[in-house]
Amino acid sequence: MLENEFLILKKLDHPNLVRLHELYRDDRYFYFVTEFLSGGELFNHVLDRGAISEKESCQITSKLVQGIQYLHE
Repeated sequence: MLENEFLILKKLDHPNLVRLHELYRDDRYFYFVTEFLSGGELFNHVLDRGAISEKESCQITSKLVQGIQYLHE
């Protein structure tokens, strides 16, 4: 079942979604090989800045919505 999900995720190609390249598994774990994203996590970004502007919040929200829309299509 998870391997079927992997095949679907591997086909996705959108700038606001992490690219999935490969899947490995052993007796206990699955290992997902994804592209490297150097920007860090959104949560840590907000913590480091203390607050984000309305403009930046709109940009982030827009990217999230575009990624979700792509997935639904």
